[in-house]
Parts: sequence; C-alpha cells; structure tokens
Amino acid sequence: MQRIIVAGAGAVGSYLAGRLSSGGIETLLLARGKRVREIANNKIDIEFAGQVMSATVPVATTGDGAGIADVVFLCTKAPDVEGSLCSLTTNVGPSTAIVTLQNGVEAPQLIAAKFPCSPVLAARLHGFFELHGLRVRHVGVPPSLVFGQISGTAAGAVQQVSGLLEIAGIAATESSDIEADLWEKLVLASSLGGIGAATGLNVGGLRRDPANWALFKAAVREVIAVAYARGVRVSENCAERTLAFVAEFPADATTSMHRDLEARRPSEYVSLTGAVIRMAAVSRISVPAHKEIESLIRQRGLLT
Repeated sequence: MQRIIVAGAGAVGSYLAGRLSSGGIETLLLARGKRVREIANNKIDIEFAGQVMSATVPVATTGDGAGIADVVFLCTKAPDVEGSLCSLTTNVGPSTAIVTLQNGVEAPQLIAAKFPCSPVLAARLHGFFELHGLRVRHVGVPPSLVFGQISGTAAGAVQQVSGLLEIAGIAATESSDIEADLWEKLVLASSLGGIGAATGLNVGGLRRDPANWALFKAAVREVIAVAYARGVRVSENCAERTLAFVAEFPADATTSMHRDLEARRPSEYVSLTGAVIRMAAVSRISVPAHKEIESLIRQRGLLT
C-alpha cells in the first residue's frame, strides 16, 4: 500500500487528499489550526463535474509518527513552503517523491536544496479550486497538470505520481521543459491575479473592460520578457495562448491571490506579481504594467 502525504489543506490540498482517499489510497493531510479540527470531525465534500462526493481524510498538524512517505504533494502556498518542509523531515527518504504545486517559479529549487537526495517533481496545475468551509468546488476547465523531475535519481517517481493523479481525476502529462511550463503558469498567475486584485474585477468584468484588459495583456507580455531575459524559452505563442485560455474561464472566476488579498489573508503576491517586479529589476527589464498594477493594489489598501 502506498503511503501519501498531502501538505496543505487549502482548496487544492483538500481536493487532492479527498480524491486520493476516496480512491483507496492511504493519505494523510497536514493542516493547521482550526482546519485540523474541522477535517478531523467531518468529511470533506468535493464538488466537480456536476457531482458531489464526500471523503473521510485522516488529518494531523505534522507527519510525526506517519513514517516515510512514498509521495509528498506539497500544496501549501509559496510563502509557507519553508515552514512546511520543517514538518516533513521525518517523512522524506531518498526514494520519497516530492511534488511541488506552488504558483511561481522559485519553490522547486528551494525544496530540492532541502532534500537533495529525493526526487523532486515540479508541477504546474491548471484549474480553479474554491474552498468554502469543508466543501471544495472545482469550476471551469477540467483540472490538468504537467510535471517534470528536476532532481533526485530514484526510479519510477514519474510513473508513480502519474498513477496517483489519475486516481485523483487530474489529467497529467510529463513535461519536456518544466521550467518553461512553470514560467508560462507565472505569465497567467502574476498577470491575472495582479489585475484582479488591482481592480476588484472577476474574469467576466475584466473581459468587458477594454482599458483593464489592455493592462492585463501588457502584463502578460512583461512576464514573457522577463522569462526570456533569464534564459527561459517559453513558447512563441505563449501570450496568445494565455489570452485565449482566459477567454474560456467562467465569468465569475477569480484567482486565489486576488481572493486572499481582498480577504486580508496571507497571499502569494511576493511569489507572483512581486516576484516578477523583483526579477525584472535584477534583469534590468522595464515592467510598467506590473508597477501600475502594484500601485493600484496599494491604493486599494491590500498591500502594506
């Protein structure tokens, strides 16, 4: 029997743990604070593809006593990665596959440095997951994931993770250039999350607003320029594909960064929009759209 740990009980982590547990996979979900008590005393409801399923998921604050895991899915937000790694030191062995699911481009190398002997698989997840108490709601395009191994030599990690994702109902593809794939997700997450937080608009409102849609398009092209300056070759049609992808989103869709900033919760801003501005400065690339977006977010009182 495989032993799986999902670190992070937000929308993605709860969805993944619930689907794996329902599929008969021994899964431990790591959570914090009152979330531990909520999950321990109730089932997680998962809404997807017009149906609802309920899952009983074992939950704890750390993996102490759980032994060495076969696979760890790291689903915390990027700012929480370092703290999560400390809680996993007794669960990661040389053959433990660690799958990183953070937005942004910096977490995989941080994790590989922490566990240099373990296979680390960087992943890019597409899909809208919303958390409402004990219910996780997936909306819009079917969830999909591309991933690639960036460190470690243990054999079979890719196949093992592919099988688990199939059980979880997430279409998975091995990437030939995961760094480029992560940057292409950053193109979307930084630009859409930033413009949403700057304006308060959902995707439908953004598409109906010519001025802010133009600002969004400019931000998309800036992230691509920063990627090229850092030697990352995203696809030539990345901008067009990103805009077409957003055109298919549900009108009421918003990003987690947008929602977290408006709710005054810890957000991924420093790993997304803030990271693009920081990396652009290092590469001496001008990013006026991102700076305008940051200014507008500050004007709304969402950044300190």
